[in-house]
Amino acid sequence: MARVVGVTRSERRANRRATAPVRLVIEGETVPILNWSLGGFVIPYKALWTEWQCPVPVKLVVPDDKGEVELHLEARLVRQDRERQQLAGSFLELSADAFAVLNRYVARRLGASPRSK
Repeated sequence: MARVVGVTRSERRANRRATAPVRLVIEGETVPILNWSLGGFVIPYKALWTEWQCPVPVKLVVPDDKGEVELHLEARLVRQDRERQQLAGSFLELSADAFAVLNRYVARRLGASPRSK
């Protein structure tokens, strides 16, 4: 069986998760993001404070060279892990600007330059 170097069989996400220090503001509470991708996020929680599958406004706070960039997005809670006390959310839509900010941030974290348009 052929094997692709650097790709594990268990990784099935279209957008791989990152552990960069991005914060999320949801329902007025700032929480650290345990991991995130262009498709969504995982956050710690102690109590569920919003409805499942309902759109909820969130704010991503992303470090930038000039300070921080705030991205106002909509997400939906899609998974709850009670044992680990974690919630997974899915972004409903990323604007072109939000996508560019996150893509640029990931590229900088990886030490590469973002692709030119």
